[in-house]
Amino acid sequence: SSDLLEEHLRSRLRGQDHVLPRLAALFARGELGLTRRDRPRGAFLAVGPTGTGKTESILLTADYLFGPGHVCRFDLSEFQRDDAVEQLLGSGASGQGAIARAATIPSPRIWLFDELEKANPRVFDLFIQALEPGRLTLASGEMVSFTDDYVAFTCNLGSAEAVRMARSNAASIEQAVLRRVAETIRPEILGRIPEKLVFARLAPEVQREIATLHL
Repeated sequence: SSDLLEEHLRSRLRGQDHVLPRLAALFARGELGLTRRDRPRGAFLAVGPTGTGKTESILLTADYLFGPGHVCRFDLSEFQRDDAVEQLLGSGASGQGAIARAATIPSPRIWLFDELEKANPRVFDLFIQALEPGRLTLASGEMVSFTDDYVAFTCNLGSAEAVRMARSNAASIEQAVLRRVAETIRPEILGRIPEKLVFARLAPEVQREIATLHL
């Protein structure tokens, strides 16, 4: 249930209690089938400063819901060149790309695309197709469906705003961060991502608590 997932995340993440109910609710809706069949079970963007738990929350959720090994993870800083689409989709009938290799993981999966803002502009067209109608055609002609999966993006846009506005209230910081995201990421993509989660900058006392837990 949503409550159990939220409790699980709260016990392992610090400083982000404001986003965990929304994240848990998104996955609860997906698992109950309360989403359109021409889209992934759920899609969201986790945005905020580095090291605040964006990726960790996704990995923890995947392990809790599906067990180990159900995350298809991509670092989009590795897909900045002009051949990024070929890297992902393949380069012909025999040239397998990164999407095909990741699709060997059985559904349900979480497709995790880290550092969205760093991807080559041509890659954004692929994300639009993955989000709606929920499938990609590879260079080999094979189709990969995302409709039984979740698609998650992370990005660090708005980090400077979050740091600069450290003394402001959470709502003002969230608005400023999302405004920065909207200035950079294409609206066709943002319009297909129903949930945008703004992770907060960690206060020094929270950082100390995390360090103590790790030690």
